[in-house]
Amino acid sequence: MFPGDLVHQASGLRSVDHLAEAGEVGLELLAALRRGCLEPGRGYAACRYRDTLGPPACFASSTFGQLRALTGDRGARSLLAQAGRDVAVVDFPAGAFDIDTREDYARALAECARQRDGR
Repeated sequence: MFPGDLVHQASGLRSVDHLAEAGEVGLELLAALRRGCLEPGRGYAACRYRDTLGPPACFASSTFGQLRALTGDRGARSLLAQAGRDVAVVDFPAGAFDIDTREDYARALAECARQRDGR
């Protein structure tokens, strides 16, 4: 576990994702991911932003073996890409912000203000 991780267990569902970088993540988004992951025939739910699927994401416990086998720095994106239509998609434009530095955070705040003000 890392600081900022979310672990949720309910109805045979376990999801783990690093949320410290995602400033706009709220309960509605997490609930939508959970609902998507629990849909029949699904095992994954991920956010869509900038034409990509990525975190925050939710994975059914049946996929944990695949998650443990991942290597490299791309995380579960390769698994989501392979899963194709088994992934429930939740639109989340704010997920495009990858906040790793103070400068990233300042850019994200400026973009949020711009969007809020309609500029």
